[in-house]
Amino acid sequence: MADNDQREDFLTEIEPMKNMGSHKNIVNKLGCSTVQEPMFLLVEYILYDNLLHYLRKRRTKVESYLLNVLNLLDQPFLELSRTF
Repeated sequence: MADNDQREDFLTEIEPMKNMGSHKNIVNKLGCSTVQEPMFLLVEYILYDNLLHYLRKRRTKVESYLLNVLNLLDQPFLELSRTF
């Protein structure tokens, strides 16, 4: 049985998924139960893989992509900040 902190953490974590809806590039929520214990979140099955393996396999690609995006975003901000 979960304590109050664990229940609050779970509810906080699933809130964005409840509001997000479906998308082909994310693991989608199929349902959840928060009315009584045990509370749970049901997500779709990822064919041919598991989420942890998928994320670890693509970690360097994601990190590289995010660094590129951040570098692009920083350029105008740096130039703008130098003018003040």
